[in-house]
Formats: sequence, structure tokens, C-alpha cells
Amino acid sequence: MREGSVLPPSRLARFGPITAVDGLDLEVPEGICLGLLGPNGAGKSTMFRMLCGLARPSRGTVRVLAESTVSDPETSVAEAIRIRRALGELPVPVLLHGEEDGAWPVLEYAVRMGMDTRIGFEDVLLRPDGWLATGNDDLVKAALAIRV
Repeated sequence: MREGSVLPPSRLARFGPITAVDGLDLEVPEGICLGLLGPNGAGKSTMFRMLCGLARPSRGTVRVLAESTVSDPETSVAEAIRIRRALGELPVPVLLHGEEDGAWPVLEYAVRMGMDTRIGFEDVLLRPDGWLATGNDDLVKAALAIRV
């Protein structure tokens, strides 16, 4: 299980002509305390301000990936709920998703809760009806059909 990985794709923070943060992708495993080292002006404080919701990126988004790797569909949602509770209240969006047989129950839970989610071949190969998906677009169409 990866809990609380930060997934900010292609974000940028600029202050006039100065680029403080550009293209940072970061994963923080469960139980790890993160600190950043670098010279003044490298963007350390700006990155933390963006993660805390105190600064907005000039381009892109900052979000936290909450990923349940429990593949058992009977327990995957419980694990997703545990992860979400462990993260607490965050000022940035949380993207919740599961893997393998647990992907669809977690996706349905995320939809019910109004949370961001994702689905793709890196998560699951089968549609909710058990048929092999023909591609990522097939999985996305199935996900979009899920209503609460």
C-alpha cells in the first residue's frame, strides 16, 4: 500500500520572471518524514506552501494520491477509507483509487464521496462487468457510467 503519495503533475510556480518550482513529482512512502535540502531560492518553501494550500501553482495542479493496493474487492474500500482518514483534512484535492479486483469498488466509493479518482490499465485490466477492457478509453467509459 502506498499511503499519501504526492502526485502534482506538471506544476509550476512563478514569481515574475523567477521560476520557483517547475515539474516536481514526488512520492512519500507511508511512515516517512520528508525534509528538503537545497540552496536559497530553490523552491523548497514554495513547494510546501503549495502542498499546504497557502500558495497556488501558476500552472498545473497539486493533489495527493491515496492508493489502496488491496486487491480483494471485499476489503479494498475499507483500506481506502483507512488511508483517507490517515491523511486527515488536506487543502489540496485527494485522488483516491484502487488496484486489480479492488479498483472498481474503490472507484465507486470515491464517486459516492465526491472525490477525485482515476482508472487505467495500470490499475485494472477488466471492466466492472468482468470483460477484458479494450483500452484505457474503455475503462474510462465504464467509470463515467458509474452513478450514485
